[in-house]
Amino acid sequence: MSPTLYEILKFKLRDLVNNNFNISLSMSKERIYIIKQQDNAIFRQIRIFTETNYFFNSYLIFVDCKGYKAMMPELELLLKNGFIYNDRHYVVTERSASMARNGILGFVDKELELQLNNAISMDLELSKTVISKYVAYRGLMFSSCFFIEGNIPNIIIVDDYETIIKNQNIKYVVEKEVSYTDKKTNEVKTYINKDIEEGIKDIDICPADGSGLNSPEIAEAWATQLGLSHIPCLYMIRLPYIKGLSISVDFRSFYKKRGIEFITDIWGIQHNINDIDCIWTKSMYKGNKYFNKFGNYKDWEMYKDKIHKYNHALGIAKWNFRQEDEKIFTRVNYQYMQTLNITVDDMLELADYSKQWAEKIISGNQIYTYNFLGLNTNSTNAQNKYMKAILLNPRMLNDIRIQDYLYKLLKKYIQEFKIGKLWIKGNFKVVIPDIILILEHIGGLEPIGCLKANEFYGHDLDNKEHLIDRNPHICRSEHAILKCVNNDLIKEYLSHLENVCMLNGYDITMRRLNGCDTDGDLVFVTDNAIMRNGVIPDLPIVIDIDDKITAIESEYTISSVINYMLMSLDSRIGEISNVATCYLNKQTKNEKQLKIYDNYVCLLSVINGKEIDFAKTGIRWNIPYYIAKFARPLPYFMKFAGKYYKSLKKFSKAQSNLNKLCWNIEKWEKQFKYKKAVHDIFDLLIDLDIDWNQDKFEEVIELYKQFNKEMADAKKQQAMVFNSANYQNYFSDLTKIEIMNTEINWGAIYEKYIILAKEIVNNPKELANYAAEICYRMYPKRSNLFIWVICEDGLFLNLEKNRDYNLKLPQLVTDINETEYLGSNYKLINLFKE
Repeated sequence: MSPTLYEILKFKLRDLVNNNFNISLSMSKERIYIIKQQDNAIFRQIRIFTETNYFFNSYLIFVDCKGYKAMMPELELLLKNGFIYNDRHYVVTERSASMARNGILGFVDKELELQLNNAISMDLELSKTVISKYVAYRGLMFSSCFFIEGNIPNIIIVDDYETIIKNQNIKYVVEKEVSYTDKKTNEVKTYINKDIEEGIKDIDICPADGSGLNSPEIAEAWATQLGLSHIPCLYMIRLPYIKGLSISVDFRSFYKKRGIEFITDIWGIQHNINDIDCIWTKSMYKGNKYFNKFGNYKDWEMYKDKIHKYNHALGIAKWNFRQEDEKIFTRVNYQYMQTLNITVDDMLELADYSKQWAEKIISGNQIYTYNFLGLNTNSTNAQNKYMKAILLNPRMLNDIRIQDYLYKLLKKYIQEFKIGKLWIKGNFKVVIPDIILILEHIGGLEPIGCLKANEFYGHDLDNKEHLIDRNPHICRSEHAILKCVNNDLIKEYLSHLENVCMLNGYDITMRRLNGCDTDGDLVFVTDNAIMRNGVIPDLPIVIDIDDKITAIESEYTISSVINYMLMSLDSRIGEISNVATCYLNKQTKNEKQLKIYDNYVCLLSVINGKEIDFAKTGIRWNIPYYIAKFARPLPYFMKFAGKYYKSLKKFSKAQSNLNKLCWNIEKWEKQFKYKKAVHDIFDLLIDLDIDWNQDKFEEVIELYKQFNKEMADAKKQQAMVFNSANYQNYFSDLTKIEIMNTEINWGAIYEKYIILAKEIVNNPKELANYAAEICYRMYPKRSNLFIWVICEDGLFLNLEKNRDYNLKLPQLVTDINETEYLGSNYKLINLFKE
């Protein structure tokens, strides 16, 4: 399930600059700039203000500011003055963290600016604040959500559980003064340099940072309103100034058994456990910093009054999977692979399953192919014409166009195999804290919990050691090995918690996992022996000991917000990660040099954490010059990581594990090419009961040739659009932006030839007969698009007549002797069997 999609306009900054910040478009041209966005609290507020529920939201426009550094003066003007679109004035509004990372700004119709600002701020009047944090909290209004309309549940806010884990061997960042002699002046100069040191430190942890609890009854009520077929055990929630994870547990039963009737909130007010729906922590309630006029419970009542005044609703961003919906195999990130201490043979062994999976699909293994396409006895909804064809007759798997279709789908997977994105048995789970520990803390009991150090709980996992990883993953110490346990407390209160990784409150695993929180973060959990054994034990954890530092408070003005937006309109996360990848894939036998590289990567891990939190904290660190200078080139396997990397000319061919894996996959891929049209399926495409008319047939041949020629010309024009600088004369006086926004109307071409074909042959089955003869007998080596598009109706009428009523589809079974596919077992079952 996904929130409802709404349409809004999205312009590029260059579009606005070239039109002097004043654009007018007709409705037909406007369609070029429309994108779809999932519902969120800002969309909802605009619907309330305007009393409309149109799927096209004309009150908001996004602006893509990629490449803004070449247009800084123009961008400043845009932020200060906004722009005009079809005589309506749009001014800058909120942006989410993901919008900030991708250089996207939001603009709202000026007529709604004040209303929207009041609803988002809930009448807050700030003189000074940390701009980055406040802007980030406001931007949460753009989070995609389902909304629980009606009364807000009875929520109480409690203190977080915080503790100190003593005497931890860690690596951390220090600043050192470095001296050097200026070669020109012989003057000794100094500068401050960041470096990595190892030592014993006491580490503060907050095990339930960003999470709280809710009753089973409210969880069921939310599930009913969302129309779910199951009751999730956790929900990712959103309200103005509130975000985090709410976990379902029967806290009333837990407390009654221990003689507890009341819970005390952060203002010292006691609440009867029978009246509480949600117990959320102070780390979830960001508004505690802002709604503090009275310094007591009145502040919370004021907050709730504002929620009611502006008709805000509880937003549900996500919820957990049921166990039966969890994937058994998952494609992992290359970042996990490059930090494992394994051999090349180990790496290639990890890739074997992925290669066999692809080979079985393209070779025609029906269980693999149908499952790959999402087709089985419980899911026979064909998403496209190719899936529809093979559901009518499995022999259509031998059709050249369907084989091309399958290979194109697989090609993406194969490219990703080359960068270490391999199928591994394991899955992603939601991180939650030791719930018993948190219940004890909230109830004023001694916090003991149900897990010890180096332990975790996963509903469906064996009681043994598992590897736990999290994205982003930069350095070698960010792998966690914990033992999965189950016990009486878990069985009594927590056995309903599915799709979770419950971490203990006695070690610094969450800090090891790159500063993991429990506000909805996911971790990958696997018991794969090669990966588990590839973790170097007892490595000191790299920790940012200043991770809570933020920018200083400043005057909250429109000018200060604009200045912050200008400063934070990009993300260096990819760049930092790439530099780390370069050093992790360098090969040297010099132990001293290896240690230097390792320290570089550790420092980059901290820098990356700062960058991730930059939109919230306003603090970012640059990559030191001495690290960036010697990082390039990227390792060879990265050329398959995306379009940008493919365009690079130079790559490192160091003999790293991932490079060797990439070369192995490339060699295998050459042998993997499928054989086209192995079997003749011509008889499935025709109806032998239709009389043959040679004159009509020859007219269809001519139409087929005209169609192919026009398609070739259109493809040439499309190539011109993609490379407009070389074809300016062809496009006359059109601007480059107009050229780049030009699209070939393929549908119009198809419709033209469908009409012409019907004028020659009115019977669609007869037309398909002629097209089959042309495409599969006369010109088998040319494109058969003609029959699949122009003669599609008749093609499927003929396929329907030649349907295979012995069609068998995969059905999930428990018998381990049946065919395995991505960890589950399947058997082919006749779809039409009574």
